[in-house]
Amino acid sequence: MSVNKQADRHAAILNNSMHTCLSRSILERTNTLHALLLYRRSGYLHSKSKSICAKRPSTPKRLAGVLTSQAHIKK
Repeated sequence: MSVNKQADRHAAILNNSMHTCLSRSILERTNTLHALLLYRRSGYLHSKSKSICAKRPSTPKRLAGVLTSQAHIKK
């Protein structure tokens, strides 16, 4: 999967609701854990013992932009 398609997929998952809590096992199976951990470093996420809660950034474009830039850095 290309970097842009991955970023779009992660953005769609995170933008699905204002506050999304996902278990680590689900994230690992859907290959979104890496992106969410990058987001936590960016200050968008806070971590709980068995889940990661994602607060939606101000705009979907900003969310996709951060994911895309982080993905390019990790490439």
